[in-house]
Amino acid sequence: MGPRALSLLIFFVVALSLPAEGVLRVVGDRNFPPFMFLDERGEPSGMDAAVARLVGERMGEEVSIDLLPWAEAVLALEIGSADILAAMRVTPEREGRYRFAFPHCVNKLTAFTRVAATHINTSADLWGRRVGVQRRDLAEDFCRQYLSESDLWLYDDQPQALRALADGEVDAFVGNEAVVYYTIARDHLTDLFRALEAPLLSSPYAMAMRSDDRAMAAAVNKALTILKQDGTLLQLQQRWTRALPQNAALRRQLLYTALGAAFLGGVGVLGMMILGWRVRRATRHLEEEKELLRREVEERHRVERDIERQRRFISAVLEHVPEAILVKDLSSGRYTMLNRAVETLFGLPRDHLEGRTDEEIFGLTPGEIFAAQDREVAQSSQAHTFPEVPVLTPHRESRLFTFTKTLLPPSPDDPSDHLLAIVQDVTERRRAEEALRFASFHDALTGLHNRGYFEEEMRRLATGRFNPVGLLVCDVDGLRIVNNVAGHAAGDTLIRGAAEVLRRTFRSSDVVARIGGDEFAILLPQCPGPVAQSRCRDLARHVEEWNASSPLYLGLSLGLAHHQEGGKPSMERLFREADQAMYRHKEATREEVMEKVFARVASLLGEGEDDPVARRQWEDLRSRWDTRGSSRG
Repeated sequence: MGPRALSLLIFFVVALSLPAEGVLRVVGDRNFPPFMFLDERGEPSGMDAAVARLVGERMGEEVSIDLLPWAEAVLALEIGSADILAAMRVTPEREGRYRFAFPHCVNKLTAFTRVAATHINTSADLWGRRVGVQRRDLAEDFCRQYLSESDLWLYDDQPQALRALADGEVDAFVGNEAVVYYTIARDHLTDLFRALEAPLLSSPYAMAMRSDDRAMAAAVNKALTILKQDGTLLQLQQRWTRALPQNAALRRQLLYTALGAAFLGGVGVLGMMILGWRVRRATRHLEEEKELLRREVEERHRVERDIERQRRFISAVLEHVPEAILVKDLSSGRYTMLNRAVETLFGLPRDHLEGRTDEEIFGLTPGEIFAAQDREVAQSSQAHTFPEVPVLTPHRESRLFTFTKTLLPPSPDDPSDHLLAIVQDVTERRRAEEALRFASFHDALTGLHNRGYFEEEMRRLATGRFNPVGLLVCDVDGLRIVNNVAGHAAGDTLIRGAAEVLRRTFRSSDVVARIGGDEFAILLPQCPGPVAQSRCRDLARHVEEWNASSPLYLGLSLGLAHHQEGGKPSMERLFREADQAMYRHKEATREEVMEKVFARVASLLGEGEDDPVARRQWEDLRSRWDTRGSSRG
């Protein structure tokens, strides 16, 4: 690798590691339930995710959580593309490499085997046997040190290693006790595994940061102290760990259930005897009750007629409600009733929708999202309004729907659980809002930020929190000549070309704006002076590359001003300095640039140009430029 390629690689890595302003970047193990995992919607969930969000809230920072395989999460912290590793077991060796916050949990390292493996009863029985552990986990280090005679099988995460134990691929599994019990409860693996003995190792469990990040550690510890004092941390621990089952308790529960069934069987026999006696007694009064039963039947028929009239009235009301209304049987997941507005919303008749599930109508991913919503409503028994869900309708049109769902009370005729959903199509409203939001901050011709947004960002950078700050002003040379001779469409092409090279050159955290007809300005937050100078050189190189492939010539006059560390910068002064430097650059390069502009315009017109007006304008401009040049000479 050459020196230039190596420098570009270093620049790329550094650019990736620069933090987004006001965002606390957190990484964690994507498959470490109940502490960290991706839920049904692919969102970070678990106790550690909840702690990270609350810590960021107490710190006043927006939190971005990215769940990765464990080895990649550790690497992200070490190379600086993450601020915090959500949780890691604390050991003396790791304390030498990372800086830990106050422990917010205790992890227990325990050995498990299958219940049927009666020949394995203690950790001493694991010598020479296949033991599954998570790669780069504390369990791997422990087994290599204390169970060195065992045959270690490495897996990417602990649930994967536990499934290998269930399939008989390994003889035992050593890992986090909470993960095992959570997986048992989640995957219905009751009485399939058992712990060999007391935990092999108990260790504190805490957020990890880079060793040199003292300020971050202090801020995190302060937030954790608040969460501990107000009881929030304890509530989170109880929420995610109190329901974890113990195998011994489950076996006792099964035993008690069997004894209870036997007792109920005996009670049932006795009840049948008593019931027989009561039936014989009731038979003696049967004749007396016949007349009463007849009257009750007549009353029931009258009530049923009234109910049918009410049902028809309610159906008529539902048919004329403008909102789409759907009723679903929760046990089967199939829709049992839809009103007329549903046909308009989905573009299909009701007989194509009734009796079908969400997956059959909308596809697998939306079906999983709707199923998760249904479970949330069923568990809370309260109405929920869910945010927009992108849905591909049966006619392959992408729309955004919002759902308000609630449980319907069971009726005597149908005691099954039903869910009422009211659907709204918010696609056009969201598109209009996004278009309005984009237009209010962006220039229509180039797609860059506009002057209003640029001035707002100048006020933000004037606080001094983003020092060092650079400000670059650019002006497109010769635009008037191109507009007058080649037309305003060519001039617009030149403006868009300038926007293209600016967008290629600067970071996503830099503010690139069009502040006038041919004027551009760039704000460079947290950018040292040498880096700002390097950006200017990159910009010049990108302009040359653009000119090499374009029939027009793009000339940019540049002016750079910079404010180093210390104090609040005067952004107005920086703008004036950059503007003056830009005009000095324009004067110094005017002759050379204008010659190139004229040459490209002449080439663009060609010898056989049919538009005499454009050629006359060009010749007039050229004559005036030559006269001004000779007078200077």
